[in-house]
Amino acid sequence: MTYGYSNDLRDKALSYYDRSGKSQEEVSEIFGISLRTFSNWINLRKKGDFNRRSNQKKKAAVKIDEAALKLYVQENSEAYLSEIGHHFGVSDVAILYALRRLNITRKKNKFIPGKRRKREKRISK
Repeated sequence: MTYGYSNDLRDKALSYYDRSGKSQEEVSEIFGISLRTFSNWINLRKKGDFNRRSNQKKKAAVKIDEAALKLYVQENSEAYLSEIGHHFGVSDVAILYALRRLNITRKKNKFIPGKRRKREKRISK
């Protein structure tokens, strides 16, 4: 399966090759495609897998039960991603992506001692 050229062009080039008896080089020059591409089309046709791939990507397999993940995060709100990943048997990055899909944020706002916030000066009237 390949990308790029339309099925129409492929069919025309292959049928012309079959009818005319010309070489692969001549047919590839006539249709403006590379010789390697044309020979790939011939091989794909022999295998029977000649259709173009769709532009739609396959959905990735989800290894984590989302309901169980929500429950675990509610019960263990202070757990690190690596701890959650160890519990579910996946990587911490997989947990990160799963939490993003569920719109659960993991950011914790903590007070950092010694760091002051800037205050706006108020103008009194």
